[in-house]
Amino acid sequence: MPASVCGVVGLKPTYGRVSKAGVLPLSYLFDHTGPITRTVEDAALMLNALAGYDPADPSTVRIPVDDYTAALGGGIRGLRIGVPRSYFYAQLDDEVAAAVAQAIGELRALGAEIVDVEVADVERGVGAILGLVLAEALEIHAEGLRTRPGNFGADVRDVLATRCRTGPC
Repeated sequence: MPASVCGVVGLKPTYGRVSKAGVLPLSYLFDHTGPITRTVEDAALMLNALAGYDPADPSTVRIPVDDYTAALGGGIRGLRIGVPRSYFYAQLDDEVAAAVAQAIGELRALGAEIVDVEVADVERGVGAILGLVLAEALEIHAEGLRTRPGNFGADVRDVLATRCRTGPC
């Protein structure tokens, strides 16, 4: 990213690569933890520090941790990047869509091949995941919602209250 562009780098590691121990969960099955930094190099450095087995989190795996900084500076020429536009672009804010388009343009200018991809049955998959996440979130946060509702934003209370009205609580 050019120095004139101010932004953040978010990295969602493979499930089990970074411990979730000590993190207040929304969903045991789908939560991930990963770094949010100002640069790709900082994200790689943070992942070097965060990744690895943690006996306090049974979802982590006992496999060697790569040096995530090793490939920095190698460029992205020839890298093929899939962009799932159909479902994921349907409700994008215009400003966000413009920022995504700019980022895609920069990746293309750096030599990446951008390929539009379709994700089969994405609507049904998202619906199933949402059902599971909401059920887990309600279970995880039921006591807090009963005893400390002010600790939750109105949007979260509304979503979980909807789940209570449409399914078991």
